[in-house]
Amino acid sequence: AGLPTSLQSVTTDVSTYLGPQPSNTTYGAHIKAVEAAENGRLYVSGAGVVTFRSHRWAVEASAATTSQHTFGDGAGETPYLDLTVDPANVDDIINSAAVSTPYGGGGTYRDQTSVAMYGERAVSRSVPLPTSAAASNLARQLASTRPHPTVRVENLTVTPLTPGWGATLWPQVLGRTIGERITVKRSPTTTLFPASTTPAISAAVTIEGVAHTWNQQSWTTVWNTAPAPLTAQEAAYFTADDAVLGVVDSGVVAAY
Repeated sequence: AGLPTSLQSVTTDVSTYLGPQPSNTTYGAHIKAVEAAENGRLYVSGAGVVTFRSHRWAVEASAATTSQHTFGDGAGETPYLDLTVDPANVDDIINSAAVSTPYGGGGTYRDQTSVAMYGERAVSRSVPLPTSAAASNLARQLASTRPHPTVRVENLTVTPLTPGWGATLWPQVLGRTIGERITVKRSPTTTLFPASTTPAISAAVTIEGVAHTWNQQSWTTVWNTAPAPLTAQEAAYFTADDAVLGVVDSGVVAAY
């Protein structure tokens, strides 16, 4: 598309896809279709670089699998201004997926345990994958990521102008980017009027969006977040050439 390589950052561990489809009349439409098929991330970084991260990057790259920083309200923890929490909500569940391909193939997957507990909550995609086997693998991933409700930290607000914390917070607000994992902690609180208690939170989350707001007196950064996906080690995904996860018939799970 004429974009200089200096303004591109694309992971190479992606799957095989069909070429541009008749319904995708622009480069943008095609790359969005590839993003959906890969279940990856396509975004423009703060430096203006068009970035594509594969689904494998999310479970293998250290920035995505290891917490890059911890924010909390406890003694010695890096402080935040605010956070928005969505309590465990069945609306976030996906336990059934159907994936179709341009030439009539496709695949489905249902998490039977989740469907029995919460009813079927389905999602569908039409993507440029070359085989039904690949479509089935994608369906399995889509229906296995959020089969049960969980407390969700929707966003976290921080300011590098917090007294005494500038040296820690400036690198965080300017350096963290989409797809990276951080940890958010909140201590339990109790109020008398009205009587209520907020539970403690210690959540591994992935940054899904970044917004900065500033003027001469203030600076705030808001990270939109989602529950971090299980790493290959946490989910026991089969990983080739790994001494533990690469052993067939050891209880490891084949994954997309």
